[in-house]
Amino acid sequence: MGTRHSILSGDAQLFSVKSFLKPALFAASLILPAHAQYGGPELRLFGAEYFSGQTASLYQSTQMMGFNQLGDSAESLRISGNGGWLVCQEAYFAGACLVARGDIDDLSSFGFSDTIASAMPLPSDVYFKHGTMYSRDPAGGYVFYAPDGYGSVMPSSSMPSSQTGYGNNSGYDSGYSNSGNNYGNNGNYGSGYPQPNDPYAQPYTGPQNPSLIVYSEEDYGGEAFGTNRDISRLGDYDFDNTIGSVEIVRGEWEFCSGWNYTGTCEILDADETRMRVHNLNNNITSIREVPRGTLARLAAEERAREEEERRLREEEERRLQAELAAADMVIYEDSNYSGRARPVNESQSNLRPIQMNDNISSVLIRRGEWEFCADPNFSGRCVMVSADTPRMNVHNMNDNISSVRRLN
Repeated sequence: MGTRHSILSGDAQLFSVKSFLKPALFAASLILPAHAQYGGPELRLFGAEYFSGQTASLYQSTQMMGFNQLGDSAESLRISGNGGWLVCQEAYFAGACLVARGDIDDLSSFGFSDTIASAMPLPSDVYFKHGTMYSRDPAGGYVFYAPDGYGSVMPSSSMPSSQTGYGNNSGYDSGYSNSGNNYGNNGNYGSGYPQPNDPYAQPYTGPQNPSLIVYSEEDYGGEAFGTNRDISRLGDYDFDNTIGSVEIVRGEWEFCSGWNYTGTCEILDADETRMRVHNLNNNITSIREVPRGTLARLAAEERAREEEERRLREEEERRLQAELAAADMVIYEDSNYSGRARPVNESQSNLRPIQMNDNISSVLIRRGEWEFCADPNFSGRCVMVSADTPRMNVHNMNDNISSVRRLN
């Protein structure tokens, strides 16, 4: 188990040992970072789909694109050089903005056809995936967008879960909508993500201040997904059967292998770098927060259950020992009166119910004479025994007795 991280009191921002990053998000009031205002890769805009028609190239931030820059006229774009661009639907980087880390042959796929009014090289401290669309609301929160299917965009919180958006550079994937949870295909980085300018930084999906962050690889590696809400089907968020490690910022969380919190489930209240220790590595399809103290209550219940089972076992053992001490005959599983033992006071037509069928190797006789038979109901080969016998193989009956009859 990993260790818990400290949490600041009140409404203060949460931090963990792994630093909490806040990627730059942009709105009408944005003040551009100095390193983002000039230079960077070339953004080439095209007036038609599939990189055709009139063209225009940008090399630095442009707050208000004119006609000669294909303002409100671009249908596709290409990026040359290292880095990416942020293109926005309104001047001064307002409205919905789209992260472009590679070529886009049809901007209508994002609802960005003929809408780009400003653009800037993507700052180095923005880690969003290619295809993320977002803006910042007046309260400082984050709004993510998805195509509405009619050539425009809508906040993802109002979109049905079946909507899709352009994902990694490799092609289309599902995302942007989360049934009112206000998650986009990519949110800002939460607790536990790489330092700024980390070349190995991976995409994060989720709210700014998550209670839980799950990772696709062990030791907080790979892609990350953060949440403050229960999720009955992680497949709706492209994180089904993908969790290799978890970071619990606050609360207690239940991780289940089946939809709707079914199947094998495990409750954790602290970070876990390797979910395989719970047999849940890449085998989690639903997660939910449970009331604080649930893990302690379940642990107490388990201890009480184990204590009761131990008490019952001890009570049963005392009872058996008393019965063995008073029995007319004791049959043993092994030679020399060892192994499992059973008391016998009356004839037994079938030894299977007491789990001694073909399983007797020695007998201790206190009273009476007894007949041991190879088959049930005192049939087959039978021998009479009236004294203690440490090895039933002297009668060629070792592990070959299915019924016992009292003769006197």
